[in-house]
Amino acid sequence: MKIFIDIWKWEKNKFDAARDGAMEMYPAVLTATATTIFAFLPILLMTGQTGKFMQILPIMISILLLSSLLEAFFSFYLYMQNRF
Repeated sequence: MKIFIDIWKWEKNKFDAARDGAMEMYPAVLTATATTIFAFLPILLMTGQTGKFMQILPIMISILLLSSLLEAFFSFYLYMQNRF
């Protein structure tokens, strides 16, 4: 919605409006992703057979969230630019 308002009210071009909208959301999305990653990291401290079994969970969650974060900030605004 913010991107549409920027285009309509402030007469920005599509690329600038999409970039500004993505940069406005950057701190909130980065904080939410970091919080989720840090919530799962203590599982790495588990010992024994259960610790070995559960070790892959925080590693995979961290990899998936970081790759999603990269996709969100490097290609989403290009997608939104073509949408409006």
